[in-house]
Amino acid sequence: AKPEDKPIWIEGPHIYSRNGFYYLMAAEGGTAEDHSEVVFRSKNILGPYKSYENNPILTQRHLNSDRKNPITSTGHADILEDKFGNWWGVFLGCRPYDKNDHFNTGRETFMAPVKWIDNWPVFDLEGDVVKDKYTITVDKLIPDFSGINNTFKDDFNNEKLGFDWLFLRTPKEKWYSLLKGKLTINTRSETTSGTSNPSFIGYRQKHLFGNVSTKLSFKTTSENEKAGLIAFQNETHYYYLCKSIKSGKPIVQLLKSTGNSTEEIALASIVETDTITFKIGAKGKYYNFSYSLNGKDWIFLKESVDGTFLSTKKARGFVGTIYGMYTTSSGEKSTNKAVYHWFENKNID
Repeated sequence: AKPEDKPIWIEGPHIYSRNGFYYLMAAEGGTAEDHSEVVFRSKNILGPYKSYENNPILTQRHLNSDRKNPITSTGHADILEDKFGNWWGVFLGCRPYDKNDHFNTGRETFMAPVKWIDNWPVFDLEGDVVKDKYTITVDKLIPDFSGINNTFKDDFNNEKLGFDWLFLRTPKEKWYSLLKGKLTINTRSETTSGTSNPSFIGYRQKHLFGNVSTKLSFKTTSENEKAGLIAFQNETHYYYLCKSIKSGKPIVQLLKSTGNSTEEIALASIVETDTITFKIGAKGKYYNFSYSLNGKDWIFLKESVDGTFLSTKKARGFVGTIYGMYTTSSGEKSTNKAVYHWFENKNID
């Protein structure tokens, strides 16, 4: 925000009015680890605006990448005053799992106190590092929501899907149904490698460590038909744990996206069962993929799979990884269906 520092990519501006000044606040430095927030002020809304001498008012780019539980890429902020006269800032940030700033949870929203110094707004992080929590003032006791994102389970007993669920683009036809505690998804030709609306219903990965699992019923006589559980970043970066068939025998596959197609990186022959349970375990920079034929005993199909393949650093974009229930006939017509009995997410960080 100082010409001599050669600021770059100033964007996302907000203008505030307070104590006779107009404040122009904007993001600067790009949206990666050099991200920051800067502020200027003027007596006239049209300017000229003076840069705050201690800009940036929010950043983590100067900190050691080896610090514990880092929050990086902070910026794109907004500020507000609560009913008690306290000021707060909300901003975007990322939680990497290594010192190379790999993260699979996308950009997330954080909140921290703001204080005014000589009529300048400055983020009060209580030190240099963004904390995982700050004390707030409330006028009555409120429930403890600290663990609300640690577990999630849907038994599909409602008439409609909840707001936790996501599609890839807008469905133009009703290819799924909810009935008697089961989610039935039509096996369709569309794939997650394309740009249409596949038979995919997703739930966002919210933690660096945890697992997601689902129980489904699916049988096929065609090798192009598959159903299972996917870890999806975008059309060219995903892992797909699925049930299918090969040489007339049921199998479990782990597929990795390759451009607009996939490659098989693990396979196991199985006995035909009425149901199968899949699990994807997130362990920072690794994913484990496993299955169970009886709902009790887990079998690893492949362990310690490269999780950085789904990171923003490699896949680009800011949305993070999405776990999804997904079935496809891989470009061919199909009348098959996959029936999902439940979906569960458990997190440990």
